[in-house]
Amino acid sequence: MQGAPGDLAALRGAELASAADVLGPFRAEMLDGPDGELRRLDQTRLVAEVVAAAESCLPEGLLVFDTTEATGHVDHVVASSAAQLAARNPL
Repeated sequence: MQGAPGDLAALRGAELASAADVLGPFRAEMLDGPDGELRRLDQTRLVAEVVAAAESCLPEGLLVFDTTEATGHVDHVVASSAAQLAARNPL
């Protein structure tokens, strides 16, 4: 999470690891992107990053946020949309 204030990136990484322990996925990964700015990145690049991460472990599925902005964070919508596109149309 480039540009995240303080140790926010470390905190979010720890939260992800904790959630993964509870949910039980084989692997959880948080890709490094500019906090609050994912909408400015090329969507094709984001999809390619998701595809590459998925191909490295061949998951049965992807767990993502809802894309209706329910979380109040546009990065969640952008990241989830990229993951959904990757799942439907691997590069």
